[in-house]
Amino acid sequence: MGCGYQKFKSVENCWLFSTADRFSAAAISACAQHEAQGTSLAFLLPTIGLLAALRCYRTGHVDFTVAGLLALGFFFGASVGALYAVELPADTLKRLFRVLLIISVHMIFHHSEN
Repeated sequence: MGCGYQKFKSVENCWLFSTADRFSAAAISACAQHEAQGTSLAFLLPTIGLLAALRCYRTGHVDFTVAGLLALGFFFGASVGALYAVELPADTLKRLFRVLLIISVHMIFHHSEN
């Protein structure tokens, strides 16, 4: 079961609201980094991915060729990435996530509008 479900059973597990993203689950609670990332991925797929895709599909805004190619790339990339991520020590995984978060924030706020 996800760490959010265990909210009232153990202090060692993360809070329900903290499963909304990997950063808060690991930083705010006592949830382990690997558990935080796995729970967040499991939480995000059905709630955001499928519901948003269904809404776009209903309005005719889905290119299935591009979506299929991207899905294949993500499927294999995520599979290989997960194989390596589960073998990394939690501290290394936290540092890598921190670096990716900083890069993401930089890209959001320092992109050109050209």
